[in-house]
Amino acid sequence: MSVADAQHVRTTGNLPDGVSDAVIIPHLRTAGKRLSRWVGASAYAVSETEAAGLGNPRDFSAASSQTTALADAEAYLALALGMASFNIVMTNSGGNAAGIQAEGTIGESTFRYRNMTDIEKMQDSFIRQAEAAAQDYIADDGGGGSPIGISFALDDEGAVIDEDWPE
Repeated sequence: MSVADAQHVRTTGNLPDGVSDAVIIPHLRTAGKRLSRWVGASAYAVSETEAAGLGNPRDFSAASSQTTALADAEAYLALALGMASFNIVMTNSGGNAAGIQAEGTIGESTFRYRNMTDIEKMQDSFIRQAEAAAQDYIADDGGGGSPIGISFALDDEGAVIDEDWPE
């Protein structure tokens, strides 16, 4: 279970409907584990329970500000985690959308592959957006600074190799 759902990730990341729930959900689960560590298990559980009652797909318009913020943060984290496996920026008749790129088409969209440098920049941007979304709810580690390490490395196959980033 997660605070966000796959549709919220698609909407947040401007992903096409062709990116299925089955592709997004593994990244969403891992993002939820990370977010729970950021905000504390109790705060995460409260928002997770509230989000479960918001329908399918979830309608966050009536949700508390905490649940909305955590859903956004979780979606950004899922996008960061999924970026290497999504590896696509959509191009359609309306122009380019920031996001992902791969060779081929889904419906009206055309895709081109991005290089790892671009992917890492996008991942870093998504992680920073996640931190900003969750900032008011992040548990203080007592050190006065942000408890969030935003750097992580990927191996040659795109898997996260930083031990602070959950697999």
